[in-house]
Amino acid sequence: MKKIILFAFFFAFAVSASAQNYTNKQMALIDYDLKVSKEFREDIQSLQNHIGSAEVHNKDADDRLKALLIHHLYYNMAPRLERELDMSILPINSFMQEVKYDEFGYPRASINRALRKGDSPFYFKLEIALDSKTEEKREEKPELPDNITFPRFTIDVIIYNDEGMLPVDKWHGEAEPEEGMVVEKAMLGEFIDQPASTSGQPKQTLSTLFEEALDKLINTHLND
Repeated sequence: MKKIILFAFFFAFAVSASAQNYTNKQMALIDYDLKVSKEFREDIQSLQNHIGSAEVHNKDADDRLKALLIHHLYYNMAPRLERELDMSILPINSFMQEVKYDEFGYPRASINRALRKGDSPFYFKLEIALDSKTEEKREEKPELPDNITFPRFTIDVIIYNDEGMLPVDKWHGEAEPEEGMVVEKAMLGEFIDQPASTSGQPKQTLSTLFEEALDKLINTHLND
């Protein structure tokens, strides 16, 4: 019986997801979760002085690395979703005082509350993770230099509509460097306003790695 119920749920999810039309529709952010793994933080321990001295909007944030990343990620992602998927994303404070916000100003609302307080046709949760594949790569290649890291960005957009509390769609994208990155200031890229490479071949950085993950998320959705 449980298998039948589970199958029915996933079938309903698949049907509803395929039927969604986001063109020229408004979408409101209800939750944004950025996780940076302990392993990645250990990989870039030598960059702490650069991260600590970098300009951030939330100067009093306990997590300086998160403060460095969180706004850059969102405000690079939202315009691309609007432009390439023909949708309209509402400002992050569109719920005004009707929901709680985190220390960075992003809403922390359940879909239940969003449905009661909002009037958008679609709502979405954003989950971004930055973790490390370095240990796994070192097991494969013990000769790797000590100053090499293999970060991975994962992006998940979970979408709801105004008709219920179950997700109706999920977009996913992830990226990791094939050759790894040297742990140096330059790897932080646009997160600390590093100038673009002047050589013929652009140098991969954390910011370009995020763009690769976002490319995959958008292209996968467009090809569905």
